[in-house]
Amino acid sequence: MSPFTSLSRISAWQRGLLVLLLLWVGALNAHLAPREVVFIDTGVADWQVLRDGVKPGVEVALIGGNADGLAQMAAWMSGGKSGYDAVHVLSHGAEGQVQLGTLTLDTATVGTRVADLAALGLALTSEGDLLLYGSGGGAYPDGGRPRRPR
Repeated sequence: MSPFTSLSRISAWQRGLLVLLLLWVGALNAHLAPREVVFIDTGVADWQVLRDGVKPGVEVALIGGNADGLAQMAAWMSGGKSGYDAVHVLSHGAEGQVQLGTLTLDTATVGTRVADLAALGLALTSEGDLLLYGSGGGAYPDGGRPRRPR
């Protein structure tokens, strides 16, 4: 006897209980899935390819290239967004800086943007990550690789 044929023999009360159990399991699975968002700077060449490559279930937000990208990200996050396990940022960069729309975020400007950075931090879980990906970002001055300590 198939397990599915036996389902037709259970009472309406038992079927209702089974439906509630399945809904609860579905909600639990949705809660356990990592919550992520990818911010893509539209100033990056072929940004549409990057957007189209984002895995299903991950939110995508675009940073307009003609405005302050960090302010755009903070505004998006302040709209009740929270509980993110990861915030990914795809943009341009160079050694020690990242380009977010019209803003160049580096050691000189980071101290002036504490409120916007805090908005990003508040949207993350306690174990959440802010991950920066950029063309040229974090490059080493000699174009080489990181050196191991001696």
